[in-house]
Amino acid sequence: MNEKILTYDNQLVSRNLIEFLEIIFIIPSNFLISMTGMLANLFNVMILTRLGFKQSMSYGTMALSLTDLMVSSLQWMSELCYVLDSVLQDTALDFMALGVFPIGWMRYAGLYISGWITALIATERCFCVVFPFNVKHICSKSIYALALFAIYIIYLSFVVPIIVIERLTWHQVADSSSHNSSMKYILTVFVDDTAIELEKLFDSVCVFGLALLSQIILIVSTFYMVYALRSSSRIRTSLLTYKPVSETQENQSSLSLKEKKLIIVAVRLAVIILACSVPRYFVIAIFAMVPTLQEKDNLSLVLFLFDVSDIFFNVNCFCTFFVYFSVNRNFKRIFLHLVCSKG
Repeated sequence: MNEKILTYDNQLVSRNLIEFLEIIFIIPSNFLISMTGMLANLFNVMILTRLGFKQSMSYGTMALSLTDLMVSSLQWMSELCYVLDSVLQDTALDFMALGVFPIGWMRYAGLYISGWITALIATERCFCVVFPFNVKHICSKSIYALALFAIYIIYLSFVVPIIVIERLTWHQVADSSSHNSSMKYILTVFVDDTAIELEKLFDSVCVFGLALLSQIILIVSTFYMVYALRSSSRIRTSLLTYKPVSETQENQSSLSLKEKKLIIVAVRLAVIILACSVPRYFVIAIFAMVPTLQEKDNLSLVLFLFDVSDIFFNVNCFCTFFVYFSVNRNFKRIFLHLVCSKG
């Protein structure tokens, strides 16, 4: 493979430079993020179990924590495959292909599933504010469980066929360690035209379609919930001050402490998730619009760009823990109890 990966706008990006940045920046960052995500979501699962499942939203937060735990674990396994591929270069197993394709596809599916679960939680919060008397019928536990099941089925129905088609197979390559131009066999992932078409379909439907739709639902639900809370607060203020609602100023609203915490949690999660998702969508759009990046010779550069976006994307997997810890008193109390008891 030519050392010069891409010539675009008179700029040259060498493979050696990409490998150097992967070693000193991408791999350590993703290792740290994935380990933080695993630890944070393990605490999430333990704390949510102790808090119980009194509301249907509890099932959503538990499913979100378990999904993020899976994504963080797969991210850690993927980075481990990259390290093993660099250290064990003469092995018969292609660790790089294993980390990029089967593990990578499951990780991406988990990330998008996590986004939809977050949107589902935000939607229920909005219904709790807008339809407080009907929310138990609209978002019952059975309906909530059905929605979670549908989210998993939709994404897995796209990813599982790709993983099955991109099967592990023995491939004959030149033995770089031999001086007589001998050949050897390695166990790697076979990618054909059918798999490539399925990958494009996955990007079109699940990334640009469903994933963006979940982001829109998350943003709309969050900000409409904030609007509804502030409007109801102004009505309460007008009743207390005997003034019309139109004369009640915004800074005179009497939001309760519970309402303020609800707004803080919802807005923080929406902003963090949106900010962390933008780099990923940007790289996917560039990959789709620039034909040069779709050539096999540019695989290293494409993987590097996706790895950079993954650093931001995977932050979503542990941000919920820190948001809940900063706002929810019971969550913080149980966490401190677990830490102190372990110590």
